[in-house]
Amino acid sequence: MRSRIPALWIVALLLAAALPGAALDLEEAVATAEQNSLRLEASGAEAKAARQTARQALSHLFPQLEVMEIFDRTTNPVQSFGMTLNKEQFDPMAMQFPDRINEPDPGTTWITRVEARLPLFAGGRITTGIRQANLMAEAGEATHAHTLEEVRVETIGSWLDLARAREYVSLLEKARATTEAHVQRARAYSEEGFLVRSELLRAEVYLSEMDDMLTRARQGAAMAQAALNLRMGLPQETAQHLGRTPDLPAVEGELNELVAEALAARGDLRAARLQSRAGRLQERSALGDWLPEAGLLARHDWYDEDFGGSEAGSWTVMGSLSWTFNLGGGQYWKQSAAGHQARAWEAKVSHFEEGVRLQVRQGLSEYELARERSRTSAQALEAGRENLRILEERFEQGVASTLDLLDAQTALRELETRELVTRHEALVAAYRLRLLSGQAVLSHKKEGE
Repeated sequence: MRSRIPALWIVALLLAAALPGAALDLEEAVATAEQNSLRLEASGAEAKAARQTARQALSHLFPQLEVMEIFDRTTNPVQSFGMTLNKEQFDPMAMQFPDRINEPDPGTTWITRVEARLPLFAGGRITTGIRQANLMAEAGEATHAHTLEEVRVETIGSWLDLARAREYVSLLEKARATTEAHVQRARAYSEEGFLVRSELLRAEVYLSEMDDMLTRARQGAAMAQAALNLRMGLPQETAQHLGRTPDLPAVEGELNELVAEALAARGDLRAARLQSRAGRLQERSALGDWLPEAGLLARHDWYDEDFGGSEAGSWTVMGSLSWTFNLGGGQYWKQSAAGHQARAWEAKVSHFEEGVRLQVRQGLSEYELARERSRTSAQALEAGRENLRILEERFEQGVASTLDLLDAQTALRELETRELVTRHEALVAAYRLRLLSGQAVLSHKKEGE
């Protein structure tokens, strides 16, 4: 269920996110999204509605009380005679005048009725309906819990996207500053006659390209910030200063262990199983159409010529036993349809389970690949930095050309970008694998939700 965080703490998070220079770390972003997510609010409301429906189903075991006020004005001989008896106004002398009985004057009667009805047996449909409603309520709560984890993963992904976009901007700013310094030295060498003008022009064109790349990167960072604010339910233009990017989270277990955990703990899969169980009960409910129904009714009426009066009264206690058969085979076809629908649910759940197995397998493969790519790209980046350092020294000594230096800088920028992208992909893959395998996305929030 949704985490319960004190309101003052949430206010503090929102203020921290809005104040310049206040760092918004990953967990604060997730906590803010949990409180503001409309998707999570809708999921929680649906879960509560399902639970209330279960309580409503339970209420069918209790008597149903009905209070009504009935107005009757008639010249119907039988009805008029009956109402006269009910109001205890019958005059035996009227029997001497049959015309008054056969053609009575219009008569007015107000009836105040209190009636209680209690089902004694309904073919098991009431108790079956209660079990179905409880299963659907549990399914709604399981769906809500899974939605909470999905919202967390989505928010984490947006936070990491913004962190990556800003780090990319920082990389380009540093690369541009380095390029500008190289252009300045190339310009000085060209003026001294140690460098041909074509190499200087090539360096200046490269600097212009860096400016274009930096502009696009800053626009991308602005869009990533708006996306994160949207996830957190904040105004999209809110400025965010992010905290430190977290280390790669641990994902415990081998493939078989992760699959087993997913099959046991995934909220969406648990919801599907509960819905399937509720569907199977529909066949049991349809069986009740073959069985009789029994009930008890108790009623008290007050009669008067005026509204709300009680000049006379009577009571009734009545038991009923009924047995209904549809001569067109309606009960049989209903039960048969329910059986087929139950088997359809079971097949869907089995398909879902196979899909979960595949998702975990793919998620683990992507995580391991991303982690390995992140490791190798970090090694390549170190080599690229060393290569650029050597070429800068050679350029200062006049041994290396400007083109060699620009090529090395371009290669380093590509290596830095690749290392940034693969590190980001490894983080996203790790959090996604935790979701797919049924583990808590943020482990410290596993309990007490």
